[in-house]
Amino acid sequence: MIVFKINNADVILDDQGDGKGKIIIADLNYGYNFSYYWGAMGNSLNDFLIRINSDYFADKLGPYTAGSINTRKTLTLIRKSLKEYFYSEFPWYVEKDFQQHLRDELKAIEKEGFISDDHFMLIMGRFGDDLNYYLINNEYDRKRAKEAIKCALNEPWYFINHDEHKEITYLKRFHSKLVKKLKV
Repeated sequence: MIVFKINNADVILDDQGDGKGKIIIADLNYGYNFSYYWGAMGNSLNDFLIRINSDYFADKLGPYTAGSINTRKTLTLIRKSLKEYFYSEFPWYVEKDFQQHLRDELKAIEKEGFISDDHFMLIMGRFGDDLNYYLINNEYDRKRAKEAIKCALNEPWYFINHDEHKEITYLKRFHSKLVKKLKV
């Protein structure tokens, strides 16, 4: 068993031979505790940790949950879908008042952000219903606009874009420091 420090993190490497081993990382500054056991590495734990990439390392030790919703990227995907379904029916020069209203509503959502995936689903599930379609004079065009927006936002969960979880980011950076330490 090897014990050492990297910055403020305690690291314990337990090479159990026959290609088996585990790592324990405890960083008191962040309150992080990570551990993982590999039962088939093909070589020593030291060599294995040097050989693997940071993404694999973080994936094994880190949380399985996603980070927070990236509102900007999520709304970029929504706008792209609206462009495909709504703006193809209603170019920028048609129904300008309604289009300005639509852009304002999207900007307000972007400014507010999303607390969670459930919050996003709640907001986007009713988004198409809450718009002021009466800014469109023609009743037929009103129905077409509502249908185009419903089609664009048909399955809103596909638009959710998450940032990387902060623990995953930490582990990726930590792995490169660990590799430097192990190569010495």
